[in-house]
Amino acid sequence: MTLNHTDTDSWTIEDIISALSETPNKKKKITIPKFQRTLVWNKKQQKAFIDSIKKGFPVGALLLYKTREDQGFTIFNLIDGLQRSTALKQYIDSPTQFYDETNLPSNLVKKIYSLVNPIKNDITEEILCLSLIEWIVNLKGFSEKDNFSSFSLCIHLNDLFELNLDTPQIKEMTSHFIDFLEIIKMESNINQFKIPILIYNGEQSNLPLIFERLNSKGTQLSKYQIYAATWVTYNFFQISNREIIDGIKNKYDLLLEEGYEVEEYDPSPKFYTSEFSTFEYLFGFGKFLCSKFKYLFSGTSKSEQEDSIGFNIMTVCLNLPFTQMNEIPEKLKNHDLNNLEKAIIDSIEFVYNCLKGHITLKMNSRTKISIVHSELQIVSMIGKCFHSKYNDDLTEKSTWNETKEKLSKNLTYHYLYDITRNYWKGSGDSKAYNLITSNKYETEISKTSWEGVFSQWLDDDLLKKEKVRINLKESSLLFYKYLYSYSLTAYEEISDIKYDIEHLIPVDRLKDISGEYGIPISAFPNLCLLDEKLNREKGSLTFYQYFQKKVDNLEVTEPQAKIAIEDLEKYTHTKKEDLDFVDNDFTVENYIKFLNKRFRTIVDLFYSFNNIH
Repeated sequence: MTLNHTDTDSWTIEDIISALSETPNKKKKITIPKFQRTLVWNKKQQKAFIDSIKKGFPVGALLLYKTREDQGFTIFNLIDGLQRSTALKQYIDSPTQFYDETNLPSNLVKKIYSLVNPIKNDITEEILCLSLIEWIVNLKGFSEKDNFSSFSLCIHLNDLFELNLDTPQIKEMTSHFIDFLEIIKMESNINQFKIPILIYNGEQSNLPLIFERLNSKGTQLSKYQIYAATWVTYNFFQISNREIIDGIKNKYDLLLEEGYEVEEYDPSPKFYTSEFSTFEYLFGFGKFLCSKFKYLFSGTSKSEQEDSIGFNIMTVCLNLPFTQMNEIPEKLKNHDLNNLEKAIIDSIEFVYNCLKGHITLKMNSRTKISIVHSELQIVSMIGKCFHSKYNDDLTEKSTWNETKEKLSKNLTYHYLYDITRNYWKGSGDSKAYNLITSNKYETEISKTSWEGVFSQWLDDDLLKKEKVRINLKESSLLFYKYLYSYSLTAYEEISDIKYDIEHLIPVDRLKDISGEYGIPISAFPNLCLLDEKLNREKGSLTFYQYFQKKVDNLEVTEPQAKIAIEDLEKYTHTKKEDLDFVDNDFTVENYIKFLNKRFRTIVDLFYSFNNIH
C-alpha cells in the first residue's frame, strides 16, 4: 500500500510572514534549505502574484517539511514556494512598490481631473494618473504615519502642478479623496488571505529529489493551453474544412492511443459534424496552415502540440493587439467563420505567391528547405494584406487593386531587407501589429537603404574570426536564392544536378592562413553556387586550379576546360584574375581585398536583377 507522507493545512499571509521573520510571534518558523534555487522572479512576476491574491485567485500551495521542535517553536524547511514567499515578504515590507494604474479605484483620476481642470486646463487625465502613481510609490506604506492621507495628496498635487490653493480650497479638495484612499488602503491589506500549505513528513533524504521534480521536470503551460481551459464555455462552431477537423482529431486519437479517455470525444465519422470550441478551431487551423503552407510556417513536430500560427494570424486579422488575444472568442461572434477563414487563406496565398519565387527555390538541395523568417514577420505581412483587401464586413475594399500592385512589387524585397538587417530579432509582437496600419510594405526600399544594410552586413562578416568551417548564415543562403532565382534556369532547377552553396576559396586553404585569431572564412562574398559533384572532386582547390590540374593530367582538353569554366563563371560571377592571388600571393590582406571586390560585384548584380536604381 502506498503511504501518504503529506498533510494539508492553510495559513494566512500574516502567519507565513511571521514564520519567515527572524522573530516569529506565532510559534512557527520557516527556514530555507541549501538546495533551494536562487531568487529568479522579476518584479513583473511578483506583481502578477500579488495581484492574483488581491483578486482572490488561487495561487498554489507552499510545500514545507517539519524538521523539529525547538524551544516551543515548530521549525519547517521551505521546499517549494521560495519565489512566492519572497514576493509576499517584499510586498509586506514595501506594498507601495507593487502599485500601478491597474490598482487605482475607478473614477479617482476622473474626480481629481474634475477638481484640477478648472484651475489648470492643460493637465490631462494621463498626467494625473502618472502623478498619482508616482506619489504612492514614493511612500513607504498605506498608513497616515507614512503620509498616505487626503491632505498629503492635496499638498502633492498643489505643489506639483502649482495650483496655488489656499487653506479652504485644500480642505475642500481633501474631503473628496477620503473615501478613495480608504478603498486603496483596504485593498492593499492581504494579511488574512489564506494560502494552502502542504507539510511533508516522509524521509528527509527525499527532499532534494522532491524539489528537483517540482521545479525542473514540469513543463510550464503555454498561453494556448491556458486558452484551452478558459475558452471551454465560449461559442462553438461548425467547421466545414475537413483538414482543420483532421488536425483536431489527430490530437485526440493520439491521447486514445496512450490509453486516456477524452471527455465527450467520439472518434467515429460523427466527429466531423460536431461543434468545436474556439480553441479547437484555432488548434486545427494552425495544423492545417502548417501543412498547406510549409514554406511559410514551420509548426511543431508533434501532432498533439499547439502551433501558435493559427492563434497569431486570427489575432491580427481580428485587429487585436497580441496582448488581447484572449478576446478572440468574443470577436468571432461578429463573423461568419467560413467567410473569415476564406479571407484569411486568400491573404496567406497572396503573401505566399509574392515570396514563393525565392523561398521555394531548392537549388537542388539535398536537405529540406529551412525557414529563415520569424513567424511574426510572416504574420505581419498576412495581416497587412488582409486589412488592405477586406473591410470589416469582409467585402473587398475599393482601394485594393492599387494597394495590391504596390504590395506585389515591394513585399518580397521587404522580406529580404528585414531578414538581412535582423529587424525581427527578439520580440516582434508590437511590430507585427503596428505594420497592419503602416504603409511600409507598400513602399519601395531605396538603393541607399539597401547599400547601408549590405555594407553593415559585410562589415560584420569581416570582423568575424573563424578558424574552422561553420554553418552558413541562413540570411546568406536567402540572399543567394534571390540572386540565383534570376540566373538558374527552370531546367537546371528541376534537373538531377545537385548544387552546394559553397566557398569560392576553399575552407582548407583559408584555414592555412587563418593564424592564431582566425579570419572571416564564411563571409557572404566568398560564397557561390557550385555543382555538388565538382565541389566534392576539387577538394581544397579553386575550380580554376581544379581544371588546370585536369588539363595538366590530360584528363580534359583546354577547350573542354574553357567551356566548363565559362559555365561555372555564370554561377560564381567571377573571373580568373579574381582568384589569381590564391596561386601567387595568398595572404589575409589579399583575401580581404577579394571579399570587398566580390561584395561589390554580387551586390551590383542584385541591384541589376531587381531593377534597383
